Amino acid sequence: MQRSASLKRLPNESVASKLGLPKGDDVTRVTLYEYVATVRPRYRRARKATKGRIVEEFCQTTGMHRKAAIRLLGRGGRLTAVRKKIGRPQR
Repeated sequence: MQRSASLKRLPNESVASKLGLPKGDDVTRVTLYEYVATVRPRYRRARKATKGRIVEEFCQTTGMHRKAAIRLLGRGGRLTAVRKKIGRPQR
């Protein structure tokens, strides 16, 4: 999918380098949620065109897919604990 040429390109220096985050697959869950906590307020205040640029930046920094990033940025603010599996116990 081609993007319109009228959209501004992101600067070459990524946000990951400014925040000290590792790029791509090296992002741990804790650093990811810390990064989400800093980006989420900006994402919520932004208009539609700006949200697209924020999501692009987020995807480049973390290596996540766009839809996963949109879901993560759009939802509530807390980390949820991992639920214990319910069902028949293992031997």
